[in-house]
Amino acid sequence: MPWKGGLIVTALPTFCTSKTPTEDARPTAQGTLHGLPESEPGGPTSPTPRLGVDNWIYCSNNGSDGRITSPDHPEMAPVLIRGADFRFDPISGRAEAASGAAQFGSTLDDFNHRFITQNTTHIRHVVVRCVTSLALRCWKCGRWRRISRIMERPSSPMYPLTGPQAWRRQRTALRQQRYTENKTNVIEQVSGWFTAASGGTIYDGDAFPKEYAGSVFTGDVSGNLIHRDVIKPDGATFAAHRARDGVEFLASTDVWFRPCNFANAPDGNLYFTDIYRQVIETPESIPEEIRKKIDFFNGDTLGRIYRIVPNHPLRRGDLKPDLASVNSAQLLLLLANPNGWHRPDRAPFAAGAADCRLWKT
Repeated sequence: MPWKGGLIVTALPTFCTSKTPTEDARPTAQGTLHGLPESEPGGPTSPTPRLGVDNWIYCSNNGSDGRITSPDHPEMAPVLIRGADFRFDPISGRAEAASGAAQFGSTLDDFNHRFITQNTTHIRHVVVRCVTSLALRCWKCGRWRRISRIMERPSSPMYPLTGPQAWRRQRTALRQQRYTENKTNVIEQVSGWFTAASGGTIYDGDAFPKEYAGSVFTGDVSGNLIHRDVIKPDGATFAAHRARDGVEFLASTDVWFRPCNFANAPDGNLYFTDIYRQVIETPESIPEEIRKKIDFFNGDTLGRIYRIVPNHPLRRGDLKPDLASVNSAQLLLLLANPNGWHRPDRAPFAAGAADCRLWKT
């Protein structure tokens, strides 16, 4: 995640900020956090740092057991994040548990409502914040994952243009055989349902048609597609439904197409990463007899970044807005900008981002 002339980077179990290198120097790491749970590639979690309008950066943890510490702040007690996600203040270094728990995908709207992604539950609303729960003394740590709401029931089917790969058909047959032998009354679906949802992100740009504003885009790396949800208020929470019946926002016939993460950009368009490779699943999810025949590193040197551009954009912007040169009065006016990237409460890119804290109080 870009932050004040540098990057916020995760390299589990470490989380740090690094300054952008000059021509003759390597990046310098600062603000290091330790204690993030490690996992297998494609396994339980990826932190997915996201800036909220409250100046905290929210991170996914999927409820894994971990204790966050900071060598820069030895006075800070270890933060237990078992059963939760976490958040931290990049200015003070303070960290605390956050409601969740997300696997890979976390996005916040203009009012700091948080929506998270889990591989089989592609969109969920975090209804109650941890700090509220603790203040009310009504929830224990292990129950934080229960205060989020599945927004699309029943679980939404997918409409891929690709069929399941041969190894997946074989795995489904093996699992179904065990379910039948054990009389569990479980039916294993080989395809057509979310199994690897990731990267859910709210579109808050200004180039797409207006009906796209506030939509949540989620990739499914096993289905080689991008799903779009329209979200609407539903009492104290929200409900979601697919934008179009029977079809996805984007789908590929290439089984190596793996759209996994998204970003809004200053030009108003939506960018996404394709971790282009043959196999996306963690080896732990594949039976050993099948695992022996698979090269899990096939394609690990590949990958792409795409930009989604409408045929008739509402605005044509660029990628060099130079907010660092804007004075405080001009920053204040940007709070009304329809492009979320340009609003001081949403833009971690500006060199003067710390000044934005004044406008959010």
